[in-house]
Amino acid sequence: MKYKIHNSHRFMFVFLTILSNLTYRLFSITYNKSTSAGEWFGLKLLIFEDQIKTR
Repeated sequence: MKYKIHNSHRFMFVFLTILSNLTYRLFSITYNKSTSAGEWFGLKLLIFEDQIKTR
């Protein structure tokens, strides 16, 4: 499933990644006890970042 991404879409992906990264940091600080949810979200974020880098 390969398709070309326009520059605006690429910017949106980067913006969303930064936003979700900040959200994850706030999430991990606020909900420090629930590590399983934080780890799951962090794993999803890592996969998401890898998808951006490979394009």
